[in-house]
Amino acid sequence: LFPHIYGAIDRNAVVEVRSLQRTDDGTFVGWSTST
Repeated sequence: LFPHIYGAIDRNAVVEVRSLQRTDDGTFVGWSTST
């Protein structure tokens, strides 16, 4: 997904981690959020 990051990122700059949920056949169906 965009934007692409091509170098190091300061961990203090990360405010949220989001993952894409997929079905067994690989279809993307939604977002999940973790902290």
